Amino acid sequence: MHRELQEMGMPRVNLFLVGPRSATQDLLELLLPDLHNPIATWFPGEPLVVPAEGTGTMIFYDIGALAHAEQRLLLDHLERAALPPQIISTSSTPLYPRVHAGTFDDALYYRLNLIYMDLSGPASRRS
Repeated sequence: MHRELQEMGMPRVNLFLVGPRSATQDLLELLLPDLHNPIATWFPGEPLVVPAEGTGTMIFYDIGALAHAEQRLLLDHLERAALPPQIISTSSTPLYPRVHAGTFDDALYYRLNLIYMDLSGPASRRS
């Protein structure tokens, strides 16, 4: 998948990586040299601090752990930022069922996955 992104010229678009943490982490490590600096990160359990103006990339580990209020805060920030950061988010499970159930903000979901990469492997995608 890294090669495919390189062939596209590493576009500065939001990526949503779904799959086991080891797979998403491996791809993130390959992407790091090509990401726009400065890079900020968020991990579950940390307070959400919206990216400062000028942040090149924001990486969200397990984006589904964002509380509803944090989801709205992030979406509002992305809509108002003159130059929003590239968002790379990860999740071990697909978030669409949560969007459908109303527990994850649909506007934020669609904003995050301009490129959706399922790294779970062929066996997981068949079921």
